[in-house]
Amino acid sequence: MRRGNLDRAAAHADRAITLRPTMSQAHAQRGRVSVAQRQPEEALGHLQRAIDIGIDDPSTRELLAVVLLDL
Repeated sequence: MRRGNLDRAAAHADRAITLRPTMSQAHAQRGRVSVAQRQPEEALGHLQRAIDIGIDDPSTRELLAVVLLDL
């Protein structure tokens, strides 16, 4: 994905989080974008928040595990 697309995706996810801080899908998406932007610490926070809120998505848990292994 091109840098501009990642920046826009991050901005959209950030806006969704601002509007609904407990929206687990927005945190999961922001975490995915952070991974793509090579920002593992930021990804970790968002992915963990998505799980803490209660996202029911195995791919989010898997990505969190990958991020933790890479830190």
